Amino acid sequence: MSYGSEKWIFNKPLIKKTAAFETWCYRRILKISWKDFVSNEEVYRRAATKPRLCQLLLARRMRFFGHIIRKKGLGYLLINARTHGTRPRGRPRLTWLKDICDHRKISRCQALRAATNREERRVMSATL
Repeated sequence: MSYGSEKWIFNKPLIKKTAAFETWCYRRILKISWKDFVSNEEVYRRAATKPRLCQLLLARRMRFFGHIIRKKGLGYLLINARTHGTRPRGRPRLTWLKDICDHRKISRCQALRAATNREERRVMSATL
C-alpha cells in the first residue's frame, strides 16, 4: 500500500481513499462483513486503535524530503529548479514541495532550513 508514498501529493481524495483502505483492512482482520451495520468508530474500538495510516505516510514523506535536501543531489536541484516563460491558463499545478509546505503550514524557506537542522527535522517528521 505504501510503496512510493513518499512522492505522492496528498490531496483530499487520496486521504479519503487511504482512510477507507485502512478501515477496510481492519474490517477484514476482524471478520466484519460488509452486510453488518458496524460504524467505523466501532471498528476502531474493536481493534483497539485509531486511524494512523495517513499520518504514517505523511511522516515518511517528511523524512524523504529531509533526505533529499541534505543530499544536495539531483533531487535537490529538481526541487529548487525554476522554469522560464509563462505558465498555461488555469489553476497552477500543485507541486510536491508546495504540498509539503501547505501540510505543515510553513514557508518554502522554513521547510528547506528545517530539513538541514536535526531538531527541526525530527519535529517535522514526527507523526501527527
